[in-house]
Amino acid sequence: MSDYESDLQSTNPIRAKDILSDTSVRLLGDAITINVNGKQEPPLVLIADEPRAFRSFLRKSLEDMGCRVIVLDDGAATEEYLRDSETPHVAFLNVVLRNIMGFEICEKIRGNPALKKIKIVLIGAIFRIDRFRRNPANLYGADDYIEEFIVRQDLRERMRKLLGLPMIEEPGNDDSKPIDLMEHAQRLARTILTDILLYNLEKADQWILEDKFRTELAAEIQEGEQYFLSKITSDRPEIPEIYHHTIDEYLRKRKRELAEKL
Repeated sequence: MSDYESDLQSTNPIRAKDILSDTSVRLLGDAITINVNGKQEPPLVLIADEPRAFRSFLRKSLEDMGCRVIVLDDGAATEEYLRDSETPHVAFLNVVLRNIMGFEICEKIRGNPALKKIKIVLIGAIFRIDRFRRNPANLYGADDYIEEFIVRQDLRERMRKLLGLPMIEEPGNDDSKPIDLMEHAQRLARTILTDILLYNLEKADQWILEDKFRTELAAEIQEGEQYFLSKITSDRPEIPEIYHHTIDEYLRKRKRELAEKL
């Protein structure tokens, strides 16, 4: 299985085959602690996302910062946890969770006085949907949003900001840069494609079979390309081609799979 197919399959239901609060805080090295009843303790972070490589990356990165991390797979489990268990200080919610959408949970948290101090970060591909272009303060009440190709340096800075920590320079640490530009570009292209598919699930397969996918979704594809080029800056001529190559490869694979089912 190619990396492309694996990544698409990890974004269920789109598959290649089916396609703190005001609590005071301090930082000890890279370990974040918060003041809870006069004691310094690690913050509790909730991650609501489907099982995939990005979720594992997010969990490990937060645990490396010293956070306690709870991981849940879908919206229903997240609602149950928030109702019956310890209130997290920060919640990372995938915009598109199974059973109950992440942005719906975000709105419910903001409407519940008992949960209002939770800092909320939405996870999603944000390039095209109008609501994701607004200031995070207006984004269903969320405090921030991240894209799935965020790097550890950026994540650390965002956590510090959410928890009221000062920004800290880390000389000599360059993990904020993608390890491989080509890999970074390919992942971004897949993220954009996944987002386009996600909001057109009902008709995408039909358009693929009829060779109308690019025509019917021309505006979305063009906007995605503009976003892609704004995020990937390189003189390498093959980089701009990755976006359309990713779409074409997916369309070929998906059409073949659909034809085999007929």
